[in-house]
Amino acid sequence: IGFGSNLLALFLVVTKSANELAEYRKLLIIFLLSDLVLTVLQDLLKPAVVVSGDLFLVFSYSDLQSKWLLSAYAGCISISFVIFSFHFLFRALTISSKRLFVVHLDWKKLTFVCAIFLGEGALYTVASYNAMSCGEGY
Repeated sequence: IGFGSNLLALFLVVTKSANELAEYRKLLIIFLLSDLVLTVLQDLLKPAVVVSGDLFLVFSYSDLQSKWLLSAYAGCISISFVIFSFHFLFRALTISSKRLFVVHLDWKKLTFVCAIFLGEGALYTVASYNAMSCGEGY
């Protein structure tokens, strides 16, 4: 369901969104693409999360057992928080301006923003992998 709804949303954003949303549409596309990757990882890994007191546990119900894929899943989740924060800042800058100020996101700026997202996700992936490698049980 998640994959289909993300594809439908991506199709609608690309083909049906208003021209006034041109800059914000670029951010929506980035968010939807990252969500597609997260959905594929969820389908592959079938992750389960357990939170109890100070315990936070993530494991895979899938036959596919990979610390790197489970770490990449955690990295994708962390990217979504950074993207939400960036969306908030973008909207705040656009709305709070006293004049009709539009933040233009050319390809150079979009590449920089995507590099930040991917860099943060990569750091969180490596940190998650190292955290999972501490114990001998996995």
